Parts: sequence; C-alpha cells; structure tokens
Amino acid sequence: MGYNTKLSGIKYVSAADYQANPEMYQTDNTLYLVEDNSAFRAFLGTKPLKSGGAAFSADTTFTIMNNLKIVEIPSGTTTIGAYAFSSDKYSSGDHEIFRNLESVEIPSSVTSIGNYAFYGCSGLTEIDIPSGVTSIGNYAFASCKGLETLVLPSGVTALPTYMLAYCTDLESFTVPSGATAIGTYCFYKDSNLIDVTIPEGVTTIGQYAFSGCTKLAYIPKTFEHPDPVCTVVLPSTLTTLGANAFQGCESITEMAIPATVTQIPNNLFNGCTSLKSVTASGITNIGQSAFYNTALTSFTIPANVTAIGVSAFKGTHLQSISIPAGVATLQTSLFEDCTDLSSVTLNTGLRTIGNTAFKNCTGLTAIEIPDSITSIGTTAFTGCTNLTSITIHKAEGSISGAPWGATNATVTWDGV
Repeated sequence: MGYNTKLSGIKYVSAADYQANPEMYQTDNTLYLVEDNSAFRAFLGTKPLKSGGAAFSADTTFTIMNNLKIVEIPSGTTTIGAYAFSSDKYSSGDHEIFRNLESVEIPSSVTSIGNYAFYGCSGLTEIDIPSGVTSIGNYAFASCKGLETLVLPSGVTALPTYMLAYCTDLESFTVPSGATAIGTYCFYKDSNLIDVTIPEGVTTIGQYAFSGCTKLAYIPKTFEHPDPVCTVVLPSTLTTLGANAFQGCESITEMAIPATVTQIPNNLFNGCTSLKSVTASGITNIGQSAFYNTALTSFTIPANVTAIGVSAFKGTHLQSISIPAGVATLQTSLFEDCTDLSSVTLNTGLRTIGNTAFKNCTGLTAIEIPDSITSIGTTAFTGCTNLTSITIHKAEGSISGAPWGATNATVTWDGV
C-alpha cells in the first residue's frame, strides 16, 4: 500500500549529526534539510552525496520509497535538478527514485527543471509546471508512460532533446507560445499522440522529433467523412526540419511545408504510409528516402530543386513526375517500385540516370531522354516489364548499356 503523505513537515539536521547517526533519519515520509541546504530522503545502505544550493537533484535528493505517491517540494526551491525524481537507476547504482510517484507539487519559486528530472515516473498523469519556469532539461519527462497532460509556460523557449519521448499516454500537446525550437526526439514514439499545436515563432523541428508517433493527426473515418484530412499545421516561421522528423507517422495524410523551408531532409516522411499529398514550394534539395514507402500520388518538384537523394520516392504511388532542369542526376533507386508511375518528364540538364532509378516501374510504357544525358546505369530500367519505347536524343550508341535493363523496350536514337 502506497503512502499518500505530503512531505510538508520539514526537519533540519546538521551534516555532522546526519553522518554520525544516519539511521535516525531513514524514515519513509519526512524530508530532512541539511544545514547546507542539500536535501535527502530515506535510503538503504549508502550515504547520500550532498551539495549546497536550494535545489533538488540527483546529488542532493535520494529515496528508495517505491510506494511513495505524493510529493510536495518546499517553497523557495528554485531548481529541480538532474535525476531529482527519476525512477531510473542512478549511474552509481545505489538507489532507485520515485518509481510509483503519482503527484508532485512544484512551488511557484521553481524556474528550472533539470535533465532526467522526472524520467520514468510512469505513475504521473499530469504535472503542473509553474509560470516562472524558463528552462527544461533533456529527457525531463521521458518515459512518463502515464502522463496525459502537460502544460508549459510561455517562458520556455526550447523543447529539449527527448523531453516527452516514450510518453505513450500523451494524446495532445500545445507547444508554448514563446518556443522557437522543438528538439531532437522530443516526442519520439509517443504512440497515442494525436493533436499537436505548433505556434508561429517556431523555426526549427529537430531530427526524429515526432518519429514513431503513429497516431499523429489521426481523425477516424465516418460515413460522412470516409477520407478525412489528417495533417499537422506547420508555422510560417519554420525554416528547418530535421532528418526523420515525421518518420513513421502513419496517420498523416497530407502536409504543407512553408515556403521558408528550403530542405526536405533524409527520411522526413519515410514510412508515413497514409501520406498522399505534400506541398513544398520553397525547397531546393530533397534528401534520401524522404518519401520512401508513403502513399504519395502526386508531387510537384519546384523548379529550384537541384538535388534529389537516393530512394527519395521509392515505393510511392506517384502517377507522374517532372524533373526540373537543375537536377543533373537521378540517383540509385529514386523511383524504384513506383508501380503506378506512367508519365515521366526529363528536362534538358539531366546528365546521369543511376542504376535501378526506375526499377520495377511496371506502369511505365515509354520514356524520352534529353540530349544532355551522358550516362545511364545498366540496370536503370530493370523490371520495367511494360516499357516498350525509349527515345534518346543522342547519336546511336553514344550511351553504353542499352536498353539499360528494359528487356522489352525498343531504343530509338534520334540525335546526331
């Protein structure tokens, strides 16, 4: 049976008295404050480390009270330090902390919450963060699997790395209005996260920030709305999207990337199996596997794009595509397994078509290659069983390897 005792009865003890007789202070529900302002709680077998300052931290706050459910932090505390309430084992292996904590009362004096402060507190369902908090550390609430609600004050300007990762009961979150950055892995594998509000002012979404959020933007189908639009609204202030930021977000059906974003990074939407539509008018570069294994049916590559990565559109449902003149190379496996692709426009400026670039594009029946081409991989059209016509605006035999894997195709050379 767990304790529901608030730690409001604070007792003071000198460091010398504690060291002389620690057993006197090993109780289950009393917070002792050592005269140098370091706090500690009951523990077994080892002496607590202590440091000065009005802070709760791994160095100053210890417990093995695995049944403790409610904690009240004393007024005047300004910092909840690293590992303060973490249920994970501390690096020394000496203790476990707050494994079953259900409620914590944070005083208004707190301005900073440290790394791993509440890591693994799976019993917490909500945490009330005071309005004066401006700094939150990495992993601060990670693996709080029961956490359903968390509201951060506007003074928090950056959501740190892994801040809410593995919070599998979290369904909605509003990024504070003062935030400018969402850190790497911030919401990683929050499998029940549906609704996220990202305010104007956010400029950066880090790598893997929402990766594995399989229900993100989910709207159930109904008779009246059999094909609902499921999207995350990105602010117009956004300039940077990190690699894999939305990887594996299986519920998203469409996304509008602001014109202020110039790069679609590697694996941005990899595995977004419901994603059908993306607009991105300001981009100049598309990273490798950016749209791999999505339901994308159409995409307009902006004229300013100059580079497209390996496997960028592999396994999509594209029906047609036009490559702008600034793209010199079609990389390996770029359109591999795009079985619905039936129309391809290649503009002057293209120099290289890589191996397996169009592998298994069974919907492709004809293709025209510009006179700027200098190299075509010998397996570029392997598996294109319905490709019967390749027209190349070059002198006959000037490009080796014809028909480049398209065993059923007739190659027409019409150059000089």
